[in-house]
Amino acid sequence: MDPVITSLLQTNDAASPSDATQIRELWKEDIVLLAAVEQELAALKQKRRALQASIRNYRTVLAPIRLLSTDILQYIFLLTLPDDRNPAMSSKESPLLLSQVCSTWRQAALTAPRLWSRLHIPLIRKSAKRPSRNLRAPLGGIATVVHNQQQQNDEEEEEEEEEEKHDNDPSNSEYDRYVRKMNSVMSNRRKMVEQWLMRAGITDLSISMVEATPSFSSTTFSFLLNGQKWTRHSMDIVNILVKYSSQLAALDLDIPAGVAEPILGLPPSKVPRLRSLIFRNFEYYVVAQAKASSKHPIVGAPNIRSLKVPISAPVIDVTGVRWGNLINLDLTILPGSWDQDPKLLRGFSPAAKILSFSVFTSRTHGVFRDRT
Repeated sequence: MDPVITSLLQTNDAASPSDATQIRELWKEDIVLLAAVEQELAALKQKRRALQASIRNYRTVLAPIRLLSTDILQYIFLLTLPDDRNPAMSSKESPLLLSQVCSTWRQAALTAPRLWSRLHIPLIRKSAKRPSRNLRAPLGGIATVVHNQQQQNDEEEEEEEEEEKHDNDPSNSEYDRYVRKMNSVMSNRRKMVEQWLMRAGITDLSISMVEATPSFSSTTFSFLLNGQKWTRHSMDIVNILVKYSSQLAALDLDIPAGVAEPILGLPPSKVPRLRSLIFRNFEYYVVAQAKASSKHPIVGAPNIRSLKVPISAPVIDVTGVRWGNLINLDLTILPGSWDQDPKLLRGFSPAAKILSFSVFTSRTHGVFRDRT
């Protein structure tokens, strides 16, 4: 630093005119030098960013995961599937999530049949009839929805035609939006089920089906008062599963027996790979809601190892079950079953291989579990 400036910094004296002129010249020079340094610094920062990006790119290109063969990558994909349930048709979880990462992962996922061999399918119903123009939504409370499973196909077709005719009716615009949304959701779901099962190839299939309740506003809540019916796409999904019956290995049904009838009616010869069968929906456990002719022949599948069923003659033909093949058995004994056949469990004597055996005793206000 200039000696004059150093001296002046140690006092409060004013600079002489000649010193002030010299100091101003030095000031200008330093301002120019600072601008040059800042330019160099900006260039260095830009160069640093470019180098950092290059390093990241090198690290990405040389990432160990890129060295994995397709079969190892597919095995890792299998480990990402949920353990306690079948995968959902959601882009937020495997396997759909994996197929959205990059083209390599997508190709690996789509060519791994086992990745698509398990599937959870929610089915929904929609309002059975168009509401009156003067219908108003209830302010609150819970409505009891009565579903008539005996609706004729011609009546359903007429209702669908009527819906199409009223699509532009302003007085029913909200109902029309509700119907279109339900149809769109189930149409997309049907297409996804078809694609999913095609990707599974010829692998054993684990399928769970449940009746889901769609969300709706307080206004559309009133539509439920007119009763509900299954969408055409829901029935199509059931029929799609029938086409893949020879690959069914595990089946968990939480949908009413009426809509599941095409599956329940499959003869044992059509489900040779079926090893696990579970009935969850309450209709399977209520004698009054089961047809006397509904014996569900699928329970006689030749290779079933795990079975969860209600025991009551009007619901299940127990004589068709291959009891000797079972390893896991959950039974629900319905009210009145003991009166019809006090020796109801005697037929299980050939089931010497059973490792797990549970009995549920159904009572008036629920199902209570007893272990034997």
